[in-house]
Amino acid sequence: MATPESDQPATIYQLKITLDNSDPPIWRRVQIEDCDLTTLHQVIQSAMGWDDDHMHEFEIGKKKYVGNPMKETCDEDTGDTTRLSEITQRKVKKIKYWYDFGDDWFHTIQIEKPFPAKPGVHYPRCSEGERACPPEDCGGIWGYYRLLDALSDPDHPEHEEMKEWHEDDIDPEAFDVEEVNLRWAKWDFSNIENYHDDEDGEDYDEDEDDEYLDDDDEDEDDDDDEDEPAPRPIVNESARVGRNDPCPCGSGKKYKKCCLGKKNDESIL
Repeated sequence: MATPESDQPATIYQLKITLDNSDPPIWRRVQIEDCDLTTLHQVIQSAMGWDDDHMHEFEIGKKKYVGNPMKETCDEDTGDTTRLSEITQRKVKKIKYWYDFGDDWFHTIQIEKPFPAKPGVHYPRCSEGERACPPEDCGGIWGYYRLLDALSDPDHPEHEEMKEWHEDDIDPEAFDVEEVNLRWAKWDFSNIENYHDDEDGEDYDEDEDDEYLDDDDEDEDDDDDEDEPAPRPIVNESARVGRNDPCPCGSGKKYKKCCLGKKNDESIL
């Protein structure tokens, strides 16, 4: 869309996002205005159907940019980030995107072409795509196909176990491009780079997280044995915990409002 200072339409970048090693391919084609990597990450998550429960990394040329559900995407050493316009100026055609450092969902993002924004079209826009996103925490792409095999075959030795673990039916061919676009129609892209959508429909508020952390500190001060350090929560990486699940430390709070919010916890993937 044109800016107030110019009658020239904004530049739109068309990207094709493909989940590596998916066969047949699981992919989306999206059209998006210039943005930073945190925003691009949000678009990828929403287009593919992920829940943004884990860390992620962009590999662009020789540089890597890392982020997590509570932190913007940046170079861990320098804090630098970059934008789509800067990436295309460097003649980069492909970006690698890694989501969930345990299940290892690797994606290839092809920068197909830039073009002028079309009047009356809302961006970001998903123009095409095929096949359903795998469920979170199913063991990566090979675990996903193992899950599909087990669910589709009543005689499979893991059929009952997998059915209990994933009660909902999975249609691997299902993808609704209009559902994505209806969701994106509600996004305020003029402010999205400062906007982190909470899965409960609430804006993420760093001050609110600080309140929870402050409450935890007060509770620790009230303990009878003040000299006894609070035990560090043990996060079992083999049993993945979603942001909205009860925290495994037993506090009764949601994971994202408790241990996930504690800074510099390298065990959370």
